[in-house]
Amino acid sequence: MIKSFNKLVISYLSEVLVSNGFSLNLYTMDGNMYYEKRINGFRYEICLSILSKNQLTLSCYMPFKCEEIYTEGVWRVLDCRNRNELIALLQKEVLEFINQANEFINKNAIELNIKELYKQHSEEVQAKYGFKRKFINDIEQHGILAVYANEINTIKFYHDDGFARFSGLVLENDYSKKIDFIELIKANQEYFGLNYLKDLDYFSFRNADEFYQSLMLLLEFQRKYLDEKEYKFKQ
Repeated sequence: MIKSFNKLVISYLSEVLVSNGFSLNLYTMDGNMYYEKRINGFRYEICLSILSKNQLTLSCYMPFKCEEIYTEGVWRVLDCRNRNELIALLQKEVLEFINQANEFINKNAIELNIKELYKQHSEEVQAKYGFKRKFINDIEQHGILAVYANEINTIKFYHDDGFARFSGLVLENDYSKKIDFIELIKANQEYFGLNYLKDLDYFSFRNADEFYQSLMLLLEFQRKYLDEKEYKFKQ
């Protein structure tokens, strides 16, 4: 059934997906199909998956942390034992899910210009920690890179294309030391007093206030790390 899954999805659902602004972004031979929609430059996805035996999973992905996906039911697992049952699901339940997910996405879509957020107010935040902006640019149109530095350290903030989150923060200094700071936080959650997946979720943000809160949190953790003299950090 997996072998015919991709063809059946295209045959029965392409029209409704395209009419709602989605395009096929990725599909795998083992039964995953990802459809993407861009709003204000941010990526929203619907995933149809039949990886699990006798189950069809329908998922919706937002560019930021979004618990409402689960509370509002924009995620489903449907039993599917054979090809005929799959076709029946595609024609009814999956079609309904696509319309529901599209409505949910449109209702919760965000409008942010990350580059402008750095330029507008982050100078004050960075100055508090002794950093000055060097440059902000697109990384070959696959994301955003913002670089700040002081006399000793350089910090590079990365944002993946289409996502409203801090995906990476690299700390470099004159001693050729290079640290992926977000990975450091993940490896030392207890030290920083956080449950990474629960509390941070890749430092996601939906609006300007949440952007600056995440930025300040990262800088505060960075200062805590640089000031630490005894703790042995896991890498």
